[in-house]
Amino acid sequence: MTSPRPQPGPGRAIPVLVVGALIGTAWLVLYIAEWVQRADVMGRGMPASAVVLDSGGGGRGSTEWVRVRFSTTDGDDVVAKVLNPPKDPPLRPGDRLDIRYDPRDPYEAVPVDGGQAVSEYLIYIVGGAAILGISVYGIWWWTRPGRRRPARTFPQPRRKRPAPPAIVRPRRTVRRRMH
Repeated sequence: MTSPRPQPGPGRAIPVLVVGALIGTAWLVLYIAEWVQRADVMGRGMPASAVVLDSGGGGRGSTEWVRVRFSTTDGDDVVAKVLNPPKDPPLRPGDRLDIRYDPRDPYEAVPVDGGQAVSEYLIYIVGGAAILGISVYGIWWWTRPGRRRPARTFPQPRRKRPAPPAIVRPRRTVRRRMH
């Protein structure tokens, strides 16, 4: 006799969906925070013209970051890493790049021309929201009340009905009278 196969159910799906929701939430929070920080530096940052020292991080000739040197309004020389530099034309050592830097922390610098950075942040934010939304919908779908369970597609052994309990009548004792 073979053992019956387990019923399909939320046993494996729920943990995967919860992990997906956590990843989507973390991704969403991370990129929204980066976008807000970038907007903050662009809004209150000081303009500067920087010289590209080196670049890297991307594949196929693209660049994810450049290391630049610039002077602050106080006259300090700063070497900072700038994320998401302009991609057209590709930056090479010695090129000039217009940036804005945070006057409180000059190592926080962003390129002035950051059109592709905004589109990249939007792609990541939409992706994180999609992962989160699909995971939350999946959790709701698996746990909603009244969800129809899939029909059984394999034969089930017939169960024997238990026998009804025997009716036991108390034994009647007859008393004999003595004459």
